[in-house]
Amino acid sequence: MSRVVEAVYEKGVLRPLENLDLEEGEKVLVHIDRLKRIEKLLRKYTGILGKASSRELAELEIEAHEQ
Repeated sequence: MSRVVEAVYEKGVLRPLENLDLEEGEKVLVHIDRLKRIEKLLRKYTGILGKASSRELAELEIEAHEQ
């Protein structure tokens, strides 16, 4: 399963902003994209896909890279 989760980098640690529903000790892959860069790119395409949030568009971007 793949999903997009926002996180904050604080004191050398990435802290997710939502529950990840992971088991203790479970390993995951982390893809880092700086939100400012993504938001700038998404503003360029605002409205093309109808009403979609930045989060939905970011998820589509990740999905496209996985294909």
